[in-house]
Amino acid sequence: MNVRRAAIDVVIAAERSNRFVDQILAERLRDPGLDARDRALLVEIVYGSVRHRLTLDCILSAFTKKPIAKSPRPAVEAMRQAIYQCFFLDRIPQAAAVNEAVAVVREMLGEPVAKFVNAVLRAATREATVTTEPFANGDARARLSIRDGKTVVFGRAIFADPSGAGGAATWLSQTLSYPQWLMERWIARLGIDDARALAESQNAPPRLVVRTQPLRTTPERLSELYRDAGIENCVLGDSGLVEVRSSGSIDSLPGYGDGLFSVQDRNTARVVSLLDPKPGERVLDLCAAPGGKATQIAERQADRGRVLAADASETRLHLVEENAKRLGLESIETLVLDGREAGERFPGRFDRVLVDAPCSNTGVLARRPDARWRVGDEALHKLVGLQRELLRSAANAVRPGGVLVYATCSLEPEENAEQLAFFLDHCPAWICTGRFESMPHRDGGDGAFAARIERLEGPKKL
Repeated sequence: MNVRRAAIDVVIAAERSNRFVDQILAERLRDPGLDARDRALLVEIVYGSVRHRLTLDCILSAFTKKPIAKSPRPAVEAMRQAIYQCFFLDRIPQAAAVNEAVAVVREMLGEPVAKFVNAVLRAATREATVTTEPFANGDARARLSIRDGKTVVFGRAIFADPSGAGGAATWLSQTLSYPQWLMERWIARLGIDDARALAESQNAPPRLVVRTQPLRTTPERLSELYRDAGIENCVLGDSGLVEVRSSGSIDSLPGYGDGLFSVQDRNTARVVSLLDPKPGERVLDLCAAPGGKATQIAERQADRGRVLAADASETRLHLVEENAKRLGLESIETLVLDGREAGERFPGRFDRVLVDAPCSNTGVLARRPDARWRVGDEALHKLVGLQRELLRSAANAVRPGGVLVYATCSLEPEENAEQLAFFLDHCPAWICTGRFESMPHRDGGDGAFAARIERLEGPKKL
C-alpha cells in the first residue's frame, strides 16, 4: 500500500462521510498490508496534516498565485502532507517527500496538476531553512516554531504581523493552526500565555491510555502482558489505567480480543467515578455510543445491575454492543432513542443517569484534530441549546434521591459551568454535590467537565 495515497484517502473520506478522521484512520490501520513502520507513518501524516492545516495553507498560499482551495482536493491534501513532512518531521528528506507527493498526484490527477504541485512544493522548500536559533530573533511573520526547539525560517513573510490588525490572535491562529474565533475566545478568557499553552498542548500527539477490565484482569497483569510483547507502558497509580506507547491499531494490542481493556483517557474516566454506580442499580447512559462509559458503569457494578445505553444512532449503538460483548459484560442493553425524549419515556425510572452530551470537542483537539475545523460560534450556540434539552430530559428520568451526571469534553463555559448554573437556577429540587474540570495544558490528558447533581427527596429549601 502507498502510505501517502492512503493518507490522502483517509482525510478526504472523513470529510465526505462527515465522520472524524480518527474513525476512518482506525479502519485503515487494520489493513494487513501495513507493517508497523507504515502504520506509524500513516498516523503521523494524517494527524499532523489535519492538525496543522491552517499553518500549512499559509505556507502554500505564499508560493502560488492560485488560491489553494481551487486546486483539486487530492492535490491540496498531497501538498499539505508534503509540507508537513518537510518541516515538521526529521526522518524524511525533503526531496523524497516532494517526489512522493508529485508521484501520487500524477497517478491520481495527471501530469499538468503534478507539475503545478511540484512547482509549489519546490518553491516553498527552496526558500525555507530549519534552524535551532531562538525564536525571538528575526521577523515573526517569516518564522515558524516547531517541535524539539526547532524553527523554520522562510525567505518571505508567511504569517500575519502579531503587532498588526488582529494582533496576536491572528498570528497565533496561523502559526498554531486554530480557527481565529477559537483563539480569540481562549485569549479573552485565559490570557495570551495560557491560551498559547493550551493550544500548544493540544497540538502534541495524545497519549494512549487504556482502562483495565477489572472483572478479568488487573493493571499489573495487563502491564506485564504488554512488557512481554515488547510494548512500553506505565501503570497510572491505583486508577485501573495503563499508559501505553504503541503506533499500531488498538485491536492489535495484546488482550484486546480477550476483552482485557478499553481505551479511555484518564480525565474522562473520572466521569463515571463521579456517577458512582452501585451493583443492582438501574443506570441510564444517554448519548452512549461508542460505549466507553457504559461499559465502565457495568464494570463498576460488577456486571450486576441494569445499564441502558441509549443513543440516537442505531449504527453507533452496534459499537456499544460489540464492546460489551468483547468485554464479557451482560448487564448492558441498548436502545435507539433521542435523548430529548428520555424523561417522557422513563419518568423517574432510574437511580442514576449519565448525560455525556454532544459538544464542541474543544478539550479533545489533540485526539480529534479535525474537530477544530468543524465548529464555529453559530454551531456552538446550537450545541448549547441541545445540551440544555438533554439535561432537562435526563433529569426527568431520575428517581427522587437519584443522581444525574452531566459531562462534556469541551472547554467552553457555555457548555459547562454556565450550563450547570442555568439548570440549578431553573430546577430547585436539585443540588450539585461534586464537579471537576480538567485543562490539557495544566492537568495533562483530555479536557473534560463533569458535574454530579442530586435530586432531592422533597423540595429544595431556599
